[in-house]
Amino acid sequence: MEPVVAQSFDMPIITYLSTKYIWKKFDKKQRQRLIHAVERLSVATYAARFNGYSGEQFRVLSEEPATEDSVFVNTNLIKADGDVIVLKYLLHKSNIEWRIIDVYYLGTFSELATRRSEYLTVFQRDGFEGLLSELEKKTADYAAGLLR
Repeated sequence: MEPVVAQSFDMPIITYLSTKYIWKKFDKKQRQRLIHAVERLSVATYAARFNGYSGEQFRVLSEEPATEDSVFVNTNLIKADGDVIVLKYLLHKSNIEWRIIDVYYLGTFSELATRRSEYLTVFQRDGFEGLLSELEKKTADYAAGLLR
């Protein structure tokens, strides 16, 4: 999953947007550590969510413009039993290509907004090292199969 996540998602932008209220409090080294922690967590999360293939199909339905050189891509993930999961991706143009910066579950629930709320809460309670520790713990829990 790591190469797919690295190629598909813009982790520096995702990390910035998910911590934008506290980003300025971090020095350059802390920002790099945080980006790597968020990337590792994202890889572990997607590996847990997509841990096998059972006949699922992924369909791109449409695109719609968003703000600031971004586009929404509306998709369906069709499970083998016919259930449909609606996913909406927000992509922006990076230096070379389009990269995902947010995923909306059921078309409305922003993963970025969820992370922003969670990260801010942990940072306010436990500081920078506590935030990193929490991200590392979640990564380990996904890898151990404790989270899905």
